[in-house]
Formats: sequence, structure tokens, C-alpha cells
Amino acid sequence: MSEDFVIDTSVVMSWCFKDEINRYADVVLDLLEEATAFAPSIWPLEVGNVLLVADRPFAYRQQSQRPKHHWH
Repeated sequence: MSEDFVIDTSVVMSWCFKDEINRYADVVLDLLEEATAFAPSIWPLEVGNVLLVADRPFAYRQQSQRPKHHWH
């Protein structure tokens, strides 16, 4: 028997990024087979922020590959 719990954004996001894999997050994922996880109302904003920050290196690489303008 498992108890219900409040899920943390950092745990959920670790399931999305290979370089963030950890044992604790795996255990939490296993718990979801029998328990219910509740997310706080701010959770969608936290997820959006993580995804925005995670995409910044990609955006920076894209911008640095653009041709530079030479103004005369």
C-alpha cells in the first residue's frame, strides 16, 4: 500500500533529460503504479521555466550560427 504524495518538478523533469537521471526519481516513478501524485498549482509554470532554461543553449547555438551583418 502506497500513500499519495505531492510531486516535485525536479523529479518529473529528471525523467525528461538523460543527464538528470537519478535513483530517487526512478523510485518515485515506480511508486506511481500504486499511488497518486498531486502537483501544486504552480507546477505548470515551473515546468515551463525548466523547459525554457533547458532550451537556451540550443537557442544560443542557433543564434551564433547566423551570418553576421556588416553595416556600412
